Amino acid sequence: MNYTAEEAVVSRLLASIGSDAPAAAVVHLLAPGVICHMDRFTVRGADVWVDWVEFLRSRVGDLSVEVERLETGADGIITAFGGLTTGSGGASASGEGSARYRVVDGRIVEIWTSSSNYEIIFGPKVHHPLRWLLVLVRMALWRRFSRRHAARSDPTSEDRSFDGAGDRSRDGGPADDYPQR
Repeated sequence: MNYTAEEAVVSRLLASIGSDAPAAAVVHLLAPGVICHMDRFTVRGADVWVDWVEFLRSRVGDLSVEVERLETGADGIITAFGGLTTGSGGASASGEGSARYRVVDGRIVEIWTSSSNYEIIFGPKVHHPLRWLLVLVRMALWRRFSRRHAARSDPTSEDRSFDGAGDRSRDGGPADDYPQR
């Protein structure tokens, strides 16, 4: 496909979600302080995005993103249409989902997604706000206590993953501190 430079960044990021390669391998596609919106929740930081992908991968044996098309709006926001495919049997939610991306200077600075995009992984609880909150709490606990995360975390620092405060970017600098929207 003939993608613009910005669309190619989004396409590479989406391809990495299902890859066997570490999600951290594509962190250079994200701004260190990337803002991720999911329904009424907002998190910040490339590390949080990487942990979310690793959490998703830990829930299913095989994960891939099927991108049907990318559309760039007049405002420059790129919408990806498609869905997730999981497991060796290929359970699919293709064509049912979408997410939007804002790319600045070759890096994704903002992502908008919906819990319904993850129904293939978490089931119908994605449609119930309290049950979905429990999934996010489970992710936060997984992030806090997983061996993978513990190995790369500084044990002397406080982890405040839901708002991104205090996170450090993967390149070693402090994450950008964006005001709450």
